[in-house]
Amino acid sequence: MKLIVNVSRVVSGGGQQVAISTLDFLIKDLDFSIIIFAQEKSKIEKNFINCKNVKVYSIDKDLFLSKLQMIRLIKFKYSKAVILNFGPVVPFINNYQIVRSVYSNLFYPEIDFWSDIKSNIRKLQKKIKDYFRLQGTLRADLIWFENKDMMNRCITIFQKSKKNVFYCAPSYSTDFNYENISDHNKLRIFYPATPYPNKGIDILKEVALECQKQQINYVKFILTFNKKDKPGFTNFIVEHNLNSYFEFTGILDNKRLNTEYSKCNGVLLLSKLECFSSSVIESAFFKKPIIGSDLSWLRMQLDNEGVFVDRENPISILAGIKKLKSKPIIDFDKILSNYNSPKNKYKCLKEKLLKAYSL
Repeated sequence: MKLIVNVSRVVSGGGQQVAISTLDFLIKDLDFSIIIFAQEKSKIEKNFINCKNVKVYSIDKDLFLSKLQMIRLIKFKYSKAVILNFGPVVPFINNYQIVRSVYSNLFYPEIDFWSDIKSNIRKLQKKIKDYFRLQGTLRADLIWFENKDMMNRCITIFQKSKKNVFYCAPSYSTDFNYENISDHNKLRIFYPATPYPNKGIDILKEVALECQKQQINYVKFILTFNKKDKPGFTNFIVEHNLNSYFEFTGILDNKRLNTEYSKCNGVLLLSKLECFSSSVIESAFFKKPIIGSDLSWLRMQLDNEGVFVDRENPISILAGIKKLKSKPIIDFDKILSNYNSPKNKYKCLKEKLLKAYSL
């Protein structure tokens, strides 16, 4: 059975991890013949381009002709294949299409997701892009959700039939080795996130100022991007003499990610909204408490097992960090019990793929 895996929109973050994990299972499964559309020079392309019995097509995300070529190839060469999209559907074709839905803000219209963006033009551009993402998601024959609340909202708000959606719980990674080498005389607060406005990273400047004001010198924020990625943020740190409160690691591979989780005392998650955050599972695996947004989406993902704070209030965030000194009791096993092993997650997905071929 020919299966097209369209990961041409995936370049980084949790989506990339899920795509690679899914492809690792698919290429070993003899029931499928895999065709991959991946972004040119992406990690996914590099990982699978030399795999036997896998056809990889490289897509230039900035070249419209490259996208047209993908549509033409599917239309005339792979018209009978099922398509698994990590992003909206491929337009202008008649193949059966499955979409993994990750754009959480599409299903929470009451939340002003882009309010942190100052430019009205950029905000309008984001909202237009969201509109087309939503239409490209709803046109799918089947939508794969990793968030039950998002799935239920899709049904109630957009009248999507229950037979055209399914929930498959996220999986925890088996690539990590648990160890705890944190220093409890200091608080290393790890925030594994890209510097998008939604992540609430800017508030950490104010938290650091509050630490400075209270003469607290035992807190350090570990951020997984480079200083040059957010110059306004890093300039503020230098101007206010806050360098000692921050460490910038850049993007981490699994080995370094393992080390940072092992060394930290707690994990920050201050997003306004997320489909799912891998930090939830990773922090639970390493038995590190999350200091996170006191919002329903995160309480649900953590099963209320966390230190919850007002994401827009630096004093509230600092108070949450201070709670780590008293070692709050968190049921990490309870958190992990809500999620799949990678093998069970693939089993859930394969069941839906096989059903698609029978339609």
